[in-house]
Amino acid sequence: MILRASAQSTLNIQGVVKDSTGAVLVNATVLMISAKDSFKLITKDDGCFKFSLSEAKFFELQITMKGYMLYRKGYAIHSKSRLIELAPIVLHTDYRELDPVTISRIRPVTIGEDTITYHAAAFPVRYGSEVEDILKRLPGIEVDINGNVIVEGKKITKVMVDGKLFFGGDVLIAIRNLPAEIVDKLQIIDDYGDRSRLTGIKSGESVKTLNIQLKNNKHNGAFGQLQAGASNTGKYSGDVFANSFWGGRQLSINGGVSDNNLTGKDPQKRIGVSYGNNWGNKWKVEMTGGYNADDPHSGSSLIQDNYYSDIQSHIEQSTESVSKNRSASLGGTLTYTPDTYHTLRVCPIINTLRSSQSIITSFATKQYNNTVLKYNQGNSINEIGGTGYVVGSQVYYEQLLPNSRKRFNIALNTQHINNIQNGDSKLYTAVDLNSQKSNSSLHYITNNKNPANDLEVALNYFSPIGKTGFLELGCTWHQSTNHNTKYVYSKDSIYINPVLIDSLTQDYAYRSVFQKFRLAYSSIVHRINLSASIDVQSGNLRGNPSNTNKSIEYHYSIWTPSIQASYLIARKNTLSLQYSGSSSMPVLQQLQSVPDYTNPQYPIIGNPQLRSAYIQAVTLHYERSNFRPTKFIGFGMTIGYSVTQNSITPNFIHPKDSSPVIQMTEYMNTSGIHNLYANYHVTFPSFLHKSMRITLNGIFTSYRSIAAADNILSAIISKNYNQSIHVQYILIDLMESDVSANYIITESHYPEHNGSESRIPAATWAITQRCFLWGCCILSYQFSQSFTGAMDHRLHSNTGDLTTSLQWQFLRKKKATLSVTGCNLINNKGGITQTVTPTSFTKYQSYFSGRYAMAVFTLKLSKFM
Repeated sequence: MILRASAQSTLNIQGVVKDSTGAVLVNATVLMISAKDSFKLITKDDGCFKFSLSEAKFFELQITMKGYMLYRKGYAIHSKSRLIELAPIVLHTDYRELDPVTISRIRPVTIGEDTITYHAAAFPVRYGSEVEDILKRLPGIEVDINGNVIVEGKKITKVMVDGKLFFGGDVLIAIRNLPAEIVDKLQIIDDYGDRSRLTGIKSGESVKTLNIQLKNNKHNGAFGQLQAGASNTGKYSGDVFANSFWGGRQLSINGGVSDNNLTGKDPQKRIGVSYGNNWGNKWKVEMTGGYNADDPHSGSSLIQDNYYSDIQSHIEQSTESVSKNRSASLGGTLTYTPDTYHTLRVCPIINTLRSSQSIITSFATKQYNNTVLKYNQGNSINEIGGTGYVVGSQVYYEQLLPNSRKRFNIALNTQHINNIQNGDSKLYTAVDLNSQKSNSSLHYITNNKNPANDLEVALNYFSPIGKTGFLELGCTWHQSTNHNTKYVYSKDSIYINPVLIDSLTQDYAYRSVFQKFRLAYSSIVHRINLSASIDVQSGNLRGNPSNTNKSIEYHYSIWTPSIQASYLIARKNTLSLQYSGSSSMPVLQQLQSVPDYTNPQYPIIGNPQLRSAYIQAVTLHYERSNFRPTKFIGFGMTIGYSVTQNSITPNFIHPKDSSPVIQMTEYMNTSGIHNLYANYHVTFPSFLHKSMRITLNGIFTSYRSIAAADNILSAIISKNYNQSIHVQYILIDLMESDVSANYIITESHYPEHNGSESRIPAATWAITQRCFLWGCCILSYQFSQSFTGAMDHRLHSNTGDLTTSLQWQFLRKKKATLSVTGCNLINNKGGITQTVTPTSFTKYQSYFSGRYAMAVFTLKLSKFM
């Protein structure tokens, strides 16, 4: 290229670096080489660079950036102007491996014992992207269409920013709002809890945590975005996300107003605040608070078929619901660490709730067998209002004894709950029993108060045995009290004032106390993390049911062993085996012999002779992740088996009379229940120049259960096959595609009823695609469709849901976006879901709004010191 200038004058030369879509590239390395000089510089936030030359007739530019091909070009100078502006320089994406020079300076992945660190600079994304876009490019991490982040088959359930909880650990808020440009590293942490941290020995299941580390020059400043939108049908949305980071202090606000729900009218208001800070070197505080107002108005319908040994039933129901919900929450964690030997952690929490709901239901039921044909038809109107609050705290203290491996911790948990609920229920029923018809009308007014208190103290002491082993002694004391007061009144045309109904009124108090003693041993033997424990628990439940002078007193003693061994075959390659026992205690409602007529159509009566259920389970798990320089492959598989003794099983009684009661629930103990299950996940190596990735997930269960109906026990063998596939295709400057599909088959076999069987399939699939056009536009769409099954073993397609959007990004650094979105373009009338149990098949449909268009304006702002 020829540039005309005077050779003796000092020249100022400037230019701009862009990608193939026209977006400017920040921090690209520009190397200038001339006959007498050479130097490097970095492009600024607007993609521009500028340098000066003297006594030069020729120079060469070499421009490099991670993920882009090398740009090299020579320029001859033949100009008299002192300022020369070069034509825009375009870098093209390198879809092969990252440039060798880039890899030598930045290590993409660093693998630690319990932490995988991804260096964000090694995984470039389009300017203006969020953290979610980086995560989609990271090997070993899957981000599904709903924004769930999955690692080794587990969802990430907690997120931190520089080691501090962000909005209480809300993953979706963090990854869809934090800009990618401020991120230095992303860490996936396996958190095994306080016991593992104290002993250094892994036991139990880990909690997957995402920690987002910011760049050094992004710790001091403010950033966020404003959003406002409106539709042609009166729907609207407005959102604000603001952050102020300064050193170790993090303050974030997320709020909005909207009425943009596809399932109906749903005005919402919300505000949330997240705060984290280091107070000196010893104190760390993390707090999250928020307020939500939600007024949904929705409609739905339900069709359910129930299959019991002595009777079958068919239920059709349509419901319209109008609600008003108000909730507020405040919680946090204050950590004091005076030195490496002591830690004190206090976690208070306050939640409040106020709600009201009006539900109008129309129903028709049919119950039948060889001798009975019973129809129930009618409608109900329920007005429910309530208030409640929860106040609680956890105080945790641990100490490591100096010059010794001995250590202990103590935890105190307290909680107070108070709920008040008032209801006004009207029920109109027409009953036809073997052609004998009758009508009934019920009108109930209820007042219910339910305060509860919980207090628990737990102490654990760890004493070293050998070089790596620990002996653990633990003791836990727990007490809970509950006082439930419910007054039920009848109101009809005869009495002016409501009349108290003693048979439906409840006033009982109960107290539960247990003590648990723990003896455990854990150690690391070569490459094996070994832990074994036995817990012995004894306690009692004492209560005074309503309308009786008899008290319920339930005593129990149980022991639960646990053994776990985890063998580290190689880094990120483990095989673990676990055996555990656990118990499930009956609650007071399942024990009290006084009927509970809270819902007159479905009353409940307990059984004082119930025993606690005991579950034994064994699982084998294999996990392997292989991080190679050029590709990643991950595989995991779990096989498990469990058996339950004295399972607490509901016994459904169907009255064969003209009463409006459809079903009464009793309880009994049953045995012979076992479950065999297996699941796997596979992440294949990326291919097509590392732009396509495929993930498979599968689950198989074979479950033998006991169903009780009308005092007749029936064994049911159920099998469930669930297979999912997720395909992701990303070309950074061109397009992104996500395709997912899921297929489920549920089989039930009834060996005691002539070997009858049922086989019901279900399937879903969805596709999301974004196309990047002209460097400033994004065309996207999302389509999803479900397929529901029936007793004919065939799939029946339902109307799909299609949403499309066109975005225009403008202003400097793409700070502003204007988008137009078409929602429910196929004009789907409702979403259909189905659930299958061994004794029932249910189809549920929620009604949708019609198609509409939404225009949204977004403005991103940032300023760093």
